[in-house]
This record gives sequence, structure tokens and C-alpha cells, in this order.
Amino acid sequence: MGAFGGSIANADKHGTTSWTDISTTISEVKAVRGQGHDRLRRHRAYKKQTLDAIQAAKAFVAGLSEEEIRRRNVALLLPGRSNNTRVPCPAGDHKCIVGGQAVEVSPARLVDGEIVVTRTFMPTSLTCPICDLRLLGNAAIVEAGAGAPYTVNDVQDPIDFHNIDVMDYLSDEDVKQLVEARFEPEYGND
Repeated sequence: MGAFGGSIANADKHGTTSWTDISTTISEVKAVRGQGHDRLRRHRAYKKQTLDAIQAAKAFVAGLSEEEIRRRNVALLLPGRSNNTRVPCPAGDHKCIVGGQAVEVSPARLVDGEIVVTRTFMPTSLTCPICDLRLLGNAAIVEAGAGAPYTVNDVQDPIDFHNIDVMDYLSDEDVKQLVEARFEPEYGND
């Protein structure tokens, strides 16, 4: 059975096929070829849309003052989500934030006394706080030149990693002492 429904494979015992089978196969080939052309047209339109967005972002950032760029750059200094990374922005000489979907997670390993898990991400969103460029989907980010997979090393808390409930190991007196040590200095209501 072939990719087109096996029409030619349905030949009679003499190896001949009917004209109906051949014309059906030809129309199936044309349909598949047409789907390829449609896909190519959609890809070109998507590429143009991405490149137009980058050009618009370049024009926008060109009109910003240095003070405004510094103000907008503060967003990059704030801690991000653990699945984000910062990469050069396709629209200028600044950084942007790329978020992604985890595609691979390494086994936990001990590094310098800490439990580390490395996660590999496929970029799915790009956001620039400076030029306001926003791209969604890996295809757009690849077109923009920022679609390479990236890795993030997560340091795991040993208590969380091993699902330890510390309350199982503390007496009521221990908990009382911890609470007093934590809150007593703040209030000083003795």
C-alpha cells in the first residue's frame, strides 16, 4: 500500500491498472503537491510577518531616548522565571527574554554539594521590554535567529527533592523554639 492509497498496487493479475486508478493516483499526487505549495506560501507569509515585526521594533527602539532605554532595561535586571533566559534581541543591541517548553530533563546530580537538575528548553516566546518585540512560537523565534534550544541548571532544595517533611523530625518544643527565635527579635515585647 503506497502513500496515495495504493491505487497502482491494485493492479490486476496481468500487472495492468484501470485508467480510473491511475487518474485517482495523479489527482492524489497533485493534491499532496498542492499542500506543499500551500505550506510554502504559509511559511513565506509567516517569515515576512516575523521580519516585519522585527523591523517595526527596530524603528521603535531607534526613536527612544537613552533615558527611556535605561528605564526599560530595568525589567531585564529583575529575576525571571526558571524557564526563561536572556538572549540578544533580534531588533537591536540589547537583551530580550526567551521562554520555552522543557524538552529534556537530566537526572539529578551532585555538584559542589548541591543537587542540580539541568533542563533543556525549546524557545516558544520572545519578549523584549526595550523595543516591545513579542514573538510567539518556535518557528517565529527561529526566523528571528533566537530559536536555539537552551539549558537551565536548577539547584534543588534537598528537603524538597527528597520529599522530606521536617515536621516529622521536630518535637512541639523544637517548633516553639524555632517560632520564638524567628519572631521574638522583631517585636521585643518581653
